[in-house]
Amino acid sequence: MNTLEESIRDNAIYSKDSYKETDVASFLSDFKITKKYAGQLSRVFEVEKTNWLVKEAKWDVKFEPFKPGLTIPSKIAAFLDNLLGQLAFSFLPKKKEILRQYELYLLFSQYFGFFDSDKRYYHPDREVISLAQVSIRDTLLNYRVQLEEFYNIKLDDKINLLHEDKDIRYHNFLPKEYLLAGKSISKQNKGRVTSFIFQEFVKGDLLHDVDEMVVSKDQKLRLVLMMYLLLLMNMQTGVVPDTRPRYNFFQAYNWLTKTDNVIISKNDVKFIDTRWFYDTKNFSYLILPSVIPKLAIRKAKTSINKILKTI
Repeated sequence: MNTLEESIRDNAIYSKDSYKETDVASFLSDFKITKKYAGQLSRVFEVEKTNWLVKEAKWDVKFEPFKPGLTIPSKIAAFLDNLLGQLAFSFLPKKKEILRQYELYLLFSQYFGFFDSDKRYYHPDREVISLAQVSIRDTLLNYRVQLEEFYNIKLDDKINLLHEDKDIRYHNFLPKEYLLAGKSISKQNKGRVTSFIFQEFVKGDLLHDVDEMVVSKDQKLRLVLMMYLLLLMNMQTGVVPDTRPRYNFFQAYNWLTKTDNVIISKNDVKFIDTRWFYDTKNFSYLILPSVIPKLAIRKAKTSINKILKTI
């Protein structure tokens, strides 16, 4: 483990009760930081000559419902946040929201992660998390009938292939990452306290740019597993990960495999956006956020059998 990762690990937040703020700029001062791109909710920086990316949550939220590039000034973003907050839908990096999203991430990691060693993923409670992960993966098909009834679908019998190959069943969909909080490093955030996700770099192609119907058999099974886990987690917890398409409204027909939030390579599939979730059990009457997870669920329901039939 290198010095940078030691600093990240020592200053990371691991639960809602361990919140702390740290001087992120200080332990990055020995490294050259290069901005790679800006998403809707964060800016992404590369720590040069390392394998780490830094995602700084934005206070000047980039919101693109219709017009690409429309940036909302911080005062307007704060107004929208206050308005939407009344409807249980918030996006600014306040302490409460940072911890709420991290709690959902820990839940998400039980389904989509597989942390069998500290080298692969460090967390003080990794062994406890790992037990939950193994239990979920070993009992996947026990929920088949319940899933079929819950979603009114009939899964192809090839779904049993998920259990036969341990490399598939125990696939880890999450990169190594840590959550920190502290004063921002970007000019745009003007020194405000925000959240940082230090995430190990993931090589591959954005799922949006890959035809899931022509990848290898193993990769098809990993994608099927990803969809099965999405349906299972929603059924059991009401939480759905963010798999928004690159072009939100033009590709609303596919709120799953046209996403830039997942990277696929020859032997791997990884979520790279791990901090936005739709909690369907706690939605208010706000229409848009209650519709979005349904789009992902609908696509997962139809895509599983479509892919399995090609295996």
